[in-house]
Amino acid sequence: MKKFKQTIEEAIEQMVMRYILEHKEKKLFNLQEALDLGLVPHLKGAKVYSGKTSDCVSENADGKKLYNKDGNEVILMVRSSRISTHDIGRGTIPFKDQIQSLINNLMHGIIRHLADYSLIELYTVKPGSPVSLHHNLDQFLIEAVLRTHLPKANTSTSMYKNVIELQKTTFSGIDFRPYLENLVINGKLPFPVDSPSTKDVEHDITVAPEYFVEHGICTPLEYRIINNISWLCYGAVSEYLRRIGLLLLDTKLEFGKRKSNGHIMISDEIFTPDSSRFWKIDERGTIQTDENDQPISFSKEFARGISKDKRQYNDDERLAIAVRYIQSYEFIARQKFVPDMRSEEEKVLRDLRKAVKEGGIRFGKKKAEKKNEKMTEITN
Repeated sequence: MKKFKQTIEEAIEQMVMRYILEHKEKKLFNLQEALDLGLVPHLKGAKVYSGKTSDCVSENADGKKLYNKDGNEVILMVRSSRISTHDIGRGTIPFKDQIQSLINNLMHGIIRHLADYSLIELYTVKPGSPVSLHHNLDQFLIEAVLRTHLPKANTSTSMYKNVIELQKTTFSGIDFRPYLENLVINGKLPFPVDSPSTKDVEHDITVAPEYFVEHGICTPLEYRIINNISWLCYGAVSEYLRRIGLLLLDTKLEFGKRKSNGHIMISDEIFTPDSSRFWKIDERGTIQTDENDQPISFSKEFARGISKDKRQYNDDERLAIAVRYIQSYEFIARQKFVPDMRSEEEKVLRDLRKAVKEGGIRFGKKKAEKKNEKMTEITN
């Protein structure tokens, strides 16, 4: 059995190495440059907002917003293969964009009957594509961070870092002094912990839920809705993962409101290896460990563990991380990973053209839509 697993891993390594070698000399894809050149005609003049691991288009340089054929304000999201840990860009990981998209699509299927998600499904853009179309929401400056376990983690917002290492008695507004004796590293928490975070200039900070109401970020009812939706989805995904031999330890969700009616929806990615921690367990629920007695993790913490200083990953590290991402997908989806060997540029541009065509994407509203809106305002 061990030899069989080694053979499978070697096959994955060879596939990843082939991709690295085929694309090694190619210039890193820049979406803004591609759109400026008119490679997606209907998006020429678009303004690209680049995040740590993804890009998005919601308006052009003149400030005209992006709309679809139904007259809804939308945003085009483009996942990249970039990876970031500890707020530092570490380079690119082969197939990361495809795997994140595939797992996100799987998780959407699990929670779609429980919560509304900003995704607008397109038939011509298949699961695994780096391109997705979403409702453009008014985002809450809230990251709903849910925890049921206490993994040993060194990120600035981790409960382990704050309560165990820094010995802070209060975390996210909760006084943990009565529970210190019951806190087990890598173990289950005495109760599920709601530990939301928000941005403090450039970095995330963990705050008490009351912070958001006090600072006018949301109303008490809006926070209650966000929290209820978050735990409902957490429970559904946790149960799915438990059945296949994985433990969900924590996750991060983001939310926004529809501009047209104020309806609260989940936005961004949902229960992916970058936003959640998944550990392997046996049929009794016992956490499985590797040869170094560390939990077998199917999430980005594997990459965090080999990050050094502020440098980018070398090819050996990129290979190891890509293999783990692929293994994560195959374990979570229960099926073999079929790689898209095309360059990032080819994948993104082709699917952007498809999304624009099917979605009827354009900058600015049509005159008829503006007239209808005005009539609605007068009627109301």
